[in-house]
Amino acid sequence: MASKTPRYRVIEEHLLERISSGAYPVHHQIPPEEQLARDFGVSRMTANKAIRDLVQKGYLIRQAGLGTFV
Repeated sequence: MASKTPRYRVIEEHLLERISSGAYPVHHQIPPEEQLARDFGVSRMTANKAIRDLVQKGYLIRQAGLGTFV
């Protein structure tokens, strides 16, 4: 049976777990959305939504041309 949790939420929870555990400390660059999409078997747009949500919530910062950081 498939999980009821939306795929973008699974990615968000994974990233938040890495942040809270210290695996991704402040100023750490997270994997690019292309890699997250591959790792989780989702479209790039799904990975993008997870990252956008965490940016809006203040966990991540996007820097054009550089990447996304905690």
